[in-house]
Amino acid sequence: MEISIPDFIPEIIKNKYKEIANKLTELELLTEIDLPAFDMMMFHYGLAVEAMAAVKDKGTFQKDRKILRKNPGVQIFRENSAAFLKYAAKFGLFPIDRENLEISMINLKSYKEQQIRHSRNKK
Repeated sequence: MEISIPDFIPEIIKNKYKEIANKLTELELLTEIDLPAFDMMMFHYGLAVEAMAAVKDKGTFQKDRKILRKNPGVQIFRENSAAFLKYAAKFGLFPIDRENLEISMINLKSYKEQQIRHSRNKK
């Protein structure tokens, strides 16, 4: 499967996009039909990385008319990190999620085998 990086993916993570896409493809966890969700996951990852870079550059707090306020980048990071983590779980990017995916695949295989046996017994 040929994977091309969409234009909306932030430049800062394009190498990471390719790396993760290749690894997931090798593990057969990323197929062509999954690409829109994968693209969204990586978009959120990119925004989180950009937001954290901005926070690192400007600081966690900013002065606004003598009032100390939280850098908006902190909230952007939080929201996009949470969105990334939700998508990442679906792709099995974390050990517990991979374990759950394996259990689901075993259950699906078992179910299919039962269906085949059941249809043979009806004959």
